[in-house]
Amino acid sequence: MNVLVVGGSGLIGGDAALYLKSHALNVTIMARNKPTAPTLAALPFLQGDYVNDDMGDGRLKGFDAIVFAAAADIRQLPMDGSVTPDDFYREVNDNAVPRFFAAAREAGVRRAVYIGTFYPQV
Repeated sequence: MNVLVVGGSGLIGGDAALYLKSHALNVTIMARNKPTAPTLAALPFLQGDYVNDDMGDGRLKGFDAIVFAAAADIRQLPMDGSVTPDDFYREVNDNAVPRFFAAAREAGVRRAVYIGTFYPQV
């Protein structure tokens, strides 16, 4: 089974990726930046930003399942005042996450797990 772990360079996503790999699954990590931890850097990597990239470009094809462990938090909030925190969280959580999963469904992915943090609740 080919599994894509979105947010796989982070703490929760990284642990999920290593766990799945230890159970003989084909695991690819997707994140904005390639992981630096040696155990994660050894896994196949797909660059992607679920908020700003067009995931309908075909990069999600060929995956049987997705583990979504990504989140946008205060570190990504533009500090130049160009967007309010409410608008930022609404875009990255209420709009971008469903848009990502719609693209995954269109790409043929039939299984998904969303591992949330408190950020989608902000």
